[in-house]
Amino acid sequence: EDLREVIANVDVVYMLRTWRENGSLVYDLTDNFVLNAATAKLAKPNAIFMHPLPIDSRVQEIKPEVEKDPRSVFLNEQVKAGLYIRMALLYIVMKNKLS
Repeated sequence: EDLREVIANVDVVYMLRTWRENGSLVYDLTDNFVLNAATAKLAKPNAIFMHPLPIDSRVQEIKPEVEKDPRSVFLNEQVKAGLYIRMALLYIVMKNKLS
């Protein structure tokens, strides 16, 4: 019910985008579900913060100040790994067509 209650006990914080169904939020995004600087301070020093991207700028489930936190990996390592995965998948799909 509240991210702040569990964040100190986890190694990975994987924030999800807020999904909309039929024009309404699936859940009410309150501060209980937002990763901001105060909540990030409660996390383990070696925890990492991840997000599937893009971050909804209207809702901001991850506040901009957390993007600069060294534990945030979604704008660098996560994007880089995703690029290599996509390259490998394209190679697998296209290798027979190029032969």
